[in-house]
Amino acid sequence: MQNQLTNNKISTAQGSRDQVTLNYPPHPYFNIEFMWLSIEPDFNTKRVKCRQQLKISILQDLTKIELDCNTKKIEIHSTNWSDAASIEKNSDDLLFTQQDDKLLIDLDREAKEGNKFNLIINYSFNGNTMPSSGEDGMGFNFIIDNKQKAFQCWTQGEPIASNKWFPCIDHPQVKFPRQIAVTVPESFVVISNGEMNIIDYEIEAGKKKYIWEESHPNTAYVTSVVIGQFAQLPKEDYGGRVPLLYYVPPGREDDGIRLFKNTKKMMGFFESFFGTHYPYDKYTQITVDEFPHGGMENTSCTNLTTRRLLDEKIVHDSKTLDYVVVHELAHQWFGNLVTCRDWQHLWLNEGFASFSEALYYQHSLGEDNYSHYILTMSDDYLKSKEKGAHTIPLVYKDYENPFDMFSTPRTYKKGGLVLHMLRSLMEDDDFRKSLVDYLNTFKFKTAETDDIRKIFEQNSGKSLQEFFDQWIYNGGHPILRASISTSNSNLSIKIQQTQSNLFRFPLDIVIILQLKDGTEKRITDVLKIEGRETEKQYDVSESTSIKRISIDPLFKILKQLILESNALKNTIFLNSLKEGDTLYEKIFAARALTESQDGRIVSQLKDLILMEDSHWGVKSEVAKTLGTMKMDSSYNTLKECYELTQNNMVRASIIESIGNFSKSDSIDLMKSILENKDDSPNVQGSAAVAMAKCGEELVTIPILSSLIERKSYNEVIAVNAIEGLKIIALGSSIKETVESIIQILTDRTKEGNDDLIRRAATSALGYINKSNKERSGIVPQLIILLNDKSVHVRNTAYASLGNVFQYTNDTSIIKEIENKITTEVNEFVKQTANQSINLIKDNTPPYELSDTVKTQLKSPNYKSKIIEDMERRIVMY
Repeated sequence: MQNQLTNNKISTAQGSRDQVTLNYPPHPYFNIEFMWLSIEPDFNTKRVKCRQQLKISILQDLTKIELDCNTKKIEIHSTNWSDAASIEKNSDDLLFTQQDDKLLIDLDREAKEGNKFNLIINYSFNGNTMPSSGEDGMGFNFIIDNKQKAFQCWTQGEPIASNKWFPCIDHPQVKFPRQIAVTVPESFVVISNGEMNIIDYEIEAGKKKYIWEESHPNTAYVTSVVIGQFAQLPKEDYGGRVPLLYYVPPGREDDGIRLFKNTKKMMGFFESFFGTHYPYDKYTQITVDEFPHGGMENTSCTNLTTRRLLDEKIVHDSKTLDYVVVHELAHQWFGNLVTCRDWQHLWLNEGFASFSEALYYQHSLGEDNYSHYILTMSDDYLKSKEKGAHTIPLVYKDYENPFDMFSTPRTYKKGGLVLHMLRSLMEDDDFRKSLVDYLNTFKFKTAETDDIRKIFEQNSGKSLQEFFDQWIYNGGHPILRASISTSNSNLSIKIQQTQSNLFRFPLDIVIILQLKDGTEKRITDVLKIEGRETEKQYDVSESTSIKRISIDPLFKILKQLILESNALKNTIFLNSLKEGDTLYEKIFAARALTESQDGRIVSQLKDLILMEDSHWGVKSEVAKTLGTMKMDSSYNTLKECYELTQNNMVRASIIESIGNFSKSDSIDLMKSILENKDDSPNVQGSAAVAMAKCGEELVTIPILSSLIERKSYNEVIAVNAIEGLKIIALGSSIKETVESIIQILTDRTKEGNDDLIRRAATSALGYINKSNKERSGIVPQLIILLNDKSVHVRNTAYASLGNVFQYTNDTSIIKEIENKITTEVNEFVKQTANQSINLIKDNTPPYELSDTVKTQLKSPNYKSKIIEDMERRIVMY
């Protein structure tokens, strides 16, 4: 079978590139109807002995079978043929070859269309040894302690890494049921897909065999095996039919209960909203060590990093910390039950799972939390500087490998936002009915984007081709400049599209007028945005004033909106903050007021922060607005609000804003926060950064240095302390101060520190060296870190070198990075390395930059969004 993706070279009409590579689904010559897999890991040698049996059905006459099989990992010992009724071989060993990550088996006969038979493959492979080997966590992983003793195993298959531990068709188009038998030392537990049929204690002294069977067809990439000594949390069940099982490392039981406690509620909500029962026989969640991502939605048994486990302090900061649990559970429907047919349609998996996070918070926490979550997704997408984030379409065939589709907020965030827009465009009942039809029509199968478009059209009665063309098959989003003006008795609203490719969409407008008799009048309208500029006038002759103007108050359109300054601005946005109909309107108003330096509104902003029934997200935005108003009144107001505020997320925003004033008299406040070890980790993290901006280096550096030792959830305190030290180094003119900080940070990049701390220190060194090119000792350390065992540290080291040498076209550092790429095993890290080279080759001379940009680059507070995106390409939590 030709199982590789078909690569076609075509010339681009624009001439931006001579050729592009388009990826299409493979043409199947045979199908896998069932897989039996028996494995036995050796925890001493880290080698795994395997026997695999594949039930094959022939779709087209052939004499050879081709399977994906990583030639660097897997050693095939023998291949045999048997009839479909037998598990024993019916043939002598078949001839086979291994090359280019393929296993090619000569059947020694012609298999006719419709024939069925079993292939028996005996093989072994070396597992990854993490973290000491520097492997990327793709495939089968032995997790080892500092004495090189393996204490845990887990697998990771998405997108194309299952072929590193079993031969298969490693493409989402092919789905098959499976049975997996695992022989392990008797002290270990084994968790896998489906239901556990048996535990055999009699196979050999000191060993036992687990047999798990998943009867429903699923893709290779969601095949999972987890082995280790875990504590099982109290069992639950959903609806009396779905066992809910949770496993955590021993000693983390309470943290696991905090993380998983809402699983049953989530499952109930999704069954109701999706109109489809949870499709599998059980749902297990396991937290494993050294997992390089947040979570993975393996069918019926999600893996999560132990970094997701929630301690007692952090749960008081936010009610949305279980978003990874929500995301991976939603994938059991969108991604597992129905799978994208090809990676170009990945948004059908990831966009739905991301949107489902917002849906669950709407259900469990209310409308404002849904709105705030959607806005956060929009911010994450719009602020990204990741290459192609805003220009490449959601359905995208021109990628080098499937990893490209996972390393961008486009697939996740924009995918989720497009679903929010579709929901806004349709009646909610029609939207939900479409999800039911989609899941029922394609259950246990695969689907493409046009499949779901047709279902949405059938239920809504609307043609959606233009919507899908604009938002899914083409890239970009509207960038709108809105201007509001008054003349005599008319109000004029002008909307200009400033992006290159024009969009067509309806834009809701709400105008609230204050009438002469003291009452209010509401004008609601829908502007049809079609061309470069759209303008409309409204009669306001009967009003005494324009009280509020809201553009797209329900956030039906993903967009950037810029409101030009005018005399009405402060008044209408302050009114919107106080009385706006939606959270979207209020937060946009708070952000619009950041340009204001009108001291007359400070007291009103204070009242909004202290308003009891206001959403914490609005209060945080108002605090940030006060932080941009560099007046004593706003500074004193923030300090007063801090003492009167209980919500930790708002308190963190207030402290961040206080820090923006860089006043030395706020150091005592920061010290009091940091000395209270029972305080919120997020508040203390904000205090660490704020303290760094207050001067008094002799006081602040020792405090921040000691904070790196303080343990907290996801090292939020230590990471922010490092950020604070970076800020001091960038703003200091004292050579000894800078050198001492460089030494502190260099020590924190070394092995033995937590990877989050190492990553933060590596990033900080890059910024310091960018600002102080004479700091020659930093670059050699960054080059050393390119060989680090941690994929996260290596990734950040490449990003930091791109940061240091951006615009320089430094050929020696380009060559250094190019040499390292040849031995890099992680595809995400390779992307960062190549992006760093492109940044370095972009030798735009600094004098061509605007004065504003040059000022930003010199600021201690400057953070490059491009570099941030590169550093965070591999999510750690």
